[in-house]
Amino acid sequence: MMYAWHGQVLRRRLQGSIGRAIVRATGKTDSADTHDPASDVRTLRWRGYLSGVLIAAGCTALAAVMSIWFAPTNLAMVYLLGVVLAATQLGRNAAVATSVIGTLSLDFFFIPPIYSFAIRTPNI
Repeated sequence: MMYAWHGQVLRRRLQGSIGRAIVRATGKTDSADTHDPASDVRTLRWRGYLSGVLIAAGCTALAAVMSIWFAPTNLAMVYLLGVVLAATQLGRNAAVATSVIGTLSLDFFFIPPIYSFAIRTPNI
């Protein structure tokens, strides 16, 4: 059973925001009204990815310093901290970018054989 207000909500979502409806009805536009919010979303998405890559690079630098004292398996916690930081402060896009770049960086720089994505002794 569909209530009457469901149709109104659906219609409002399909037609756009209330602000756009007011602008269409009044015919008044200025530079603030013609701003495309979709461009902000695209910019924020790329900032999230870039931030994730920068956090992973910072984790790699920190892990390089710590690799003198810690085993490679313990260095993974540095990358985990970076992913948690990205997820809580920057959102899902940054967290995904940080986890992918961090995993590849950990494997490439710290897991033997170093500077290769191959794994010397896989556990089967």
